Amino acid sequence: MTSLNPKIFACAGMLVLSACAPVREVPPENWAKASRACPAGNDYGALAGAWLYEEQGYIDTLRLDERGNGTYEWQDGRFSTSCLDKQDWRGTWSQAESEGGFEIKLSKAMTAGEGRRWFTRIGRETKAGEPGSTFQIKRIGAVGQVSAPATGQEAARR
Repeated sequence: MTSLNPKIFACAGMLVLSACAPVREVPPENWAKASRACPAGNDYGALAGAWLYEEQGYIDTLRLDERGNGTYEWQDGRFSTSCLDKQDWRGTWSQAESEGGFEIKLSKAMTAGEGRRWFTRIGRETKAGEPGSTFQIKRIGAVGQVSAPATGQEAARR
């Protein structure tokens, strides 16, 4: 029995470390694009402000800072930008019960976009790259014009 204890502790340690790992932004294989580094010198400030997020009837407001990071109301959501390469916007999202990555193709005016998201965790289970869904975003205000989130049209998420 004594020889099992180090193995049990090693496995438990690996589980704890994997639970603390940062959210990965790697999309599911069927969504993957060629891996590319994010070029330096992009203006993340172009993302700052309020964005209307719509996904299958669910509507919420993203409030983003000058780095493209921010919050939304659903399950204390967090939205983090890791790259803005011209109109290609990538990053991660996290909520109380799940997290994952996203990619958005913005319009040339950078006022609207089509995106898709995927899961890396649902509850306590790791779901590396499990497909999520597609969504649309639309700019609704600059940094100083961020208003209350859209309500009343929110639909329950799975």
